Amino acid sequence: TLDVEPNNTCNYECPHCQVTHWSKPVASLDEASFLRLLRQLPHLARVKLQGMGEPLLNKNLLRMLQLGEERGISMRFTTNGSVYTEALAAGLLGLKDTVITVSIDGATAEVFEQIRVGGKFQKVIANITRLCGARGGTRNPRIDLWTVVTSKNLHQLCDLVSLSKRLGADGITLQVFVSDWGKQSMAPTTHSIRLDSRNQALLEALDRAAHLARSEKVELRVFGSNLLSKKKPCPWPWTSAYIAANGDVVPCCILADSDTVKMGNVFEQDFTAIWNSPTYQHFRQRIRSHDLPEYCRNCYADSPPNQVRSEQLKILQ
Repeated sequence: TLDVEPNNTCNYECPHCQVTHWSKPVASLDEASFLRLLRQLPHLARVKLQGMGEPLLNKNLLRMLQLGEERGISMRFTTNGSVYTEALAAGLLGLKDTVITVSIDGATAEVFEQIRVGGKFQKVIANITRLCGARGGTRNPRIDLWTVVTSKNLHQLCDLVSLSKRLGADGITLQVFVSDWGKQSMAPTTHSIRLDSRNQALLEALDRAAHLARSEKVELRVFGSNLLSKKKPCPWPWTSAYIAANGDVVPCCILADSDTVKMGNVFEQDFTAIWNSPTYQHFRQRIRSHDLPEYCRNCYADSPPNQVRSEQLKILQ
């Protein structure tokens, strides 16, 4: 599995996102570069064509999704739902093995627009409604919603489950983890809104949302990256990687920035050589031995700054 970043630009300025705070050169993946990458990995099973930017700002996205499907690769991407045209919708509806996920962090305009700065709630709702409705009662392509649960929207989890059903989405994921992107500079912002996994209000809200989802027959999932521990180390260094729009290889999508850690560049070296390099092997050994790099610790429940018991969340997975 690979995360491949189509572009590193976004039309939102979410305070908890590293894109809002960085000053990287603009990068956008073109069709030829994507094909070049696919040729390096003929046995690739799945690609998440997403990264730190808004994927639909890349005019090549639809064609890259098609190229992946033509090679038997299961495709998926996450969008903020702000970009919609009839031509784009028609192209997306023609996909056969692609999952579309729409980020929606509030069930009302007031909450959504406070978190998704620059976004317009009613516009996103209208776009989701049109895209789901255009499927004509089918579930192809699959369309999911994704919510990052924070102190700002905790009170709306049940409303978000209901919204998922009303819009005609196929399911909703509640992410109970806010990444600091491996950056100390982001920690004050992200930690101010993230919820401790021992938080009783969080557990009760998740329980209510799960109960409602069962009664309303809504497919609900809970994602919590900070369930990692010494006994349950991160599997991603052995199973996946993140490739930025400029070709830089980063160990995972939680970091998603080669300024934090870089393993190589697929447009300068073959991916297999990078994957098997001493640098990557040393990184894996550190994960295996629980000698965690500073930038990995935010995902571990038994490492600073977390050190929390997360068994309660496991029952919701």
